[in-house]
Amino acid sequence: MTKKTYMIIVAVILLLIAGFIWWNGRIETQPTGQEMAQPIDTTDAIESELAGIDVGELDAEFKDVDEALKGL
Repeated sequence: MTKKTYMIIVAVILLLIAGFIWWNGRIETQPTGQEMAQPIDTTDAIESELAGIDVGELDAEFKDVDEALKGL
């Protein structure tokens, strides 16, 4: 083999290695679905909704339902 053949083989191997490194770097930098979708903390919103529910008249409502059922 001549010197030119060896140089072509070395160039092809270097291109393959560079392509492999570029391909792996490109794959690692793309965000996955888990990284893109950040979970939203809704604990405060749920607690504020629960605090806004009026349960003071709950016993009176049950009494009204019981009276309505007895009337049937």
